Amino acid sequence: MYENKPKNPFNTKIDELELFIQLIADLDEDIELFAMGGTAMVMKNIKEVTKDIDFLTTSDYTNINKLFKLAGLKEESNSRLCNIWRMNKTRIDIFYGAFILGTALPQDWKELSEHI
Repeated sequence: MYENKPKNPFNTKIDELELFIQLIADLDEDIELFAMGGTAMVMKNIKEVTKDIDFLTTSDYTNINKLFKLAGLKEESNSRLCNIWRMNKTRIDIFYGAFILGTALPQDWKELSEHI
C-alpha cells in the first residue's frame, strides 16, 4: 500500500535555507554549492516554500561529510545519487558532480548557472 510520507514534516522556508547557508558559511571553507529546483526558486523569490533543500556540489563526498558533520548536520543516507542530511527536521539533499539522480548535466552547466 502506498504511504504518503513527506520529505519534511513542514514546508521549508527562506529562514531554514538562510540558516543552512549561514552554517556552511561559518565553516569558512572553500565549497561550491549550486541551488536546484524549489530551493533555487525560493532563493529567487519565485515561490515561498519548498519541501526540502537541494544543492549540487563540485566537492567530493568525503569533504562534504566532514564539513556537514562539523556544522552539526546529521547524515541520513550516504548515497551518492542523493546524499541526504538533516538540519534538525529540515531535509537537505546533496548531489555530486555533474549528475542529478544519475542523469548527466550538460558540459557547460556551471557556465549556465546563475550566481545568487
